[in-house]
Amino acid sequence: MFDLFGCFISGILGVLITVRMQVWLYYKKDDDETRALIKALKTEIENLEIIFQIEFYPKIFNNKDGILWYSYPLNTDYFPIFHANCSKIGKIKNDDLRSTIISIYTMAKFFMDCLRTNNICLEEHNKACETGLSSEILHSKQALMASMQQNIMPTVQKIQELLKKIKTL
Repeated sequence: MFDLFGCFISGILGVLITVRMQVWLYYKKDDDETRALIKALKTEIENLEIIFQIEFYPKIFNNKDGILWYSYPLNTDYFPIFHANCSKIGKIKNDDLRSTIISIYTMAKFFMDCLRTNNICLEEHNKACETGLSSEILHSKQALMASMQQNIMPTVQKIQELLKKIKTL
């Protein structure tokens, strides 16, 4: 009787240990994937920062007349890692890191919208210059200045703050 009871207890302990190991391995795998996701997102963000520093910061902050005179093609997905992993971002346990990542991408996407607006204003300005109507030229130039002052510069400044913050997390 004792041998049967001992076998029963051993079997139960074996099952419990096996289940516990499977649960532990599941969570470890999930944690490893989340850490890999964080590294990938940070790498993507670092690359976006390089693009910002090379292409946008000088043209925006060293600009004497307050107008971004460049039209940017905006048909590239600059956020492939973010887009492919949106559903997994909620698994990032560090609330501040998760929030900062989401904020960076939200602001970067808004920046793209600001560039679209600037592209439209620039196109209208170029058309006005072709027609030679000074009132249209003035209006389009004012729209370009407003685009820069109200949208582009504040957005880039906020992105700079977020990029500094994520380096501390």
